[in-house]
Amino acid sequence: MSWDNFLKRSIVDDEWRSRSFARAFGVLCVTSFATVILTLSSSAQLPNLVLYATNSDGTIVGFDSAGNRTLVVGLSQNLQGLAFDSSGNLYVAGANNIFKIDPSGAGSIFASVSNPKGVASDGTANLFVATSDGVIQKITFAGVVSPFLADSNRSFAGLALDGGGNLFAADNTNREVVEFDSNANAIDFFSTFASQPFAIAFRSGDLCATFPPTQEVFDLTARQDLQINVVQPSGFANDSSGNLFVADQGGNAIFKFDTNGQSSIFADFDLSQPNFLAFGPPLSTPVVSIAPQFTSAVLQNAAITAKAKRHKKKKKKKRPGH
Repeated sequence: MSWDNFLKRSIVDDEWRSRSFARAFGVLCVTSFATVILTLSSSAQLPNLVLYATNSDGTIVGFDSAGNRTLVVGLSQNLQGLAFDSSGNLYVAGANNIFKIDPSGAGSIFASVSNPKGVASDGTANLFVATSDGVIQKITFAGVVSPFLADSNRSFAGLALDGGGNLFAADNTNREVVEFDSNANAIDFFSTFASQPFAIAFRSGDLCATFPPTQEVFDLTARQDLQINVVQPSGFANDSSGNLFVADQGGNAIFKFDTNGQSSIFADFDLSQPNFLAFGPPLSTPVVSIAPQFTSAVLQNAAITAKAKRHKKKKKKKRPGH
């Protein structure tokens, strides 16, 4: 199934704008990259925007705008960063591999990368993959791998690109976020106040980061705590309305924080220590069964409504390093 126009990102404003998409049906299952397809009725069609989460148990879970589960893909290994290209292909970092799942649901091993963490896409030409070994690999969408940067004194996690093509990388070893130009020259850095950053992204033009150890999401540009209190924040993403979604590894949930600062549980099922989040188009085929380790569980419906749960209020944490 072809896409008329894919979702484009204005990285400076960090907004996702939905263009025209082909309509998606059913669910996708990847089990050792064998695909099983089930076509559903029009009443089960998916919306144009899906929030994807990678899990430590080797699954990718997709949620529609209401928090209903629309997709489960099982790859049987700890999954990390994820990103889309302009053709709607999904790239996911696993154990020493980068997986590619195309819009039709066909999966393959796209490239081999040791200890991958964060993934960022410029949409049209290249994929960038950070590793905990201090290497950032640049991979063309044709699958050609070349080192963008290698520094054994660093250990990278999340990645983000700005509108000028500069790459930002969270460095756990040096407790900072480093900005690199297109030639891999370090041109700026953001102190993370002696705390280890995990995921990074732009929000309303500001560079933000999550800090799992100190339980915070921090605006590095404005140098202020966003006052988001979860057990262990990991991945995060913004929608086009300015709502912030934060994955909580400790609580196995995704929280939604609206523009008024109100919080709610967006999703709290099929999440097992979620790592990274990303918005993207729905895959054109939905999931019928999940990963091999969960063969006893079969999805009966592609849209399972999230159950409301009461979340215990957390004690407000200090700013990283304070």
